[in-house]
Amino acid sequence: MQPHIASLGDYGGFIERSTFDPKNCSVWITVEIGLGEGNGADQFNVQVVTPEYLRLCKKPMWGKSILIVESFTWEEVEESIRELLSGISADNWDDATKILTRYMNWEFDGM
Repeated sequence: MQPHIASLGDYGGFIERSTFDPKNCSVWITVEIGLGEGNGADQFNVQVVTPEYLRLCKKPMWGKSILIVESFTWEEVEESIRELLSGISADNWDDATKILTRYMNWEFDGM
């Protein structure tokens, strides 16, 4: 079975601020991912950043759960996540989460 996006949103409402610059930003995204139809979904989080943000950032940054895009658009983010999910085939949810947690933070990680 292949995972799918159930919903996608801005974690914290940052994008609605008037000072948001899509070419220089760091935004936490929450994506609900499910496996199969009607089986529910779990939350995953990923930090979407731009190269300009990384260039100007004055603090160290780790690489897990980071998606780098040239300029933030919902279309780019969704397409990137769909592309990642299209390469995942799992027999069950446990197998799917083992792969997904390589790229994103899972709400139940470590439990």
